[in-house]
Amino acid sequence: ISLKCHQCHNLETSDCYKIDERKITSFLKECPSNTLGCAIKLKKAGIPEIFRECADNSWVCDDRKFKCDKCTEDGCNSSNEIKTNVLISSINYLSKYWTVGVLIFVIVALVVLWCVLKMRSDANFG
Repeated sequence: ISLKCHQCHNLETSDCYKIDERKITSFLKECPSNTLGCAIKLKKAGIPEIFRECADNSWVCDDRKFKCDKCTEDGCNSSNEIKTNVLISSINYLSKYWTVGVLIFVIVALVVLWCVLKMRSDANFG
């Protein structure tokens, strides 16, 4: 069973911008089998543009021009809000490929590293 994502561009059809608000499902289409998730890109400047699409390994976000987000459930790219939380995104990505034990180890190691660096910077200013 393939993932279904909203697939549209608001300059081609204005309803693409209002999917969540109007509960529109006409753009919800089956993605190719190599799809890893649904994606949404919001243009940062100029004419407001929103792209909703299927994302495979080749999908790239130019973060100089766009705010982007990816998700992995049917129709999850319906919102116009970009939820950018790097830690949560990284944990979600890593959890697909690593065991829970390794993931917990990496998280703990990162927290310890952050604490050490924080103490060093505090000592340099204190």
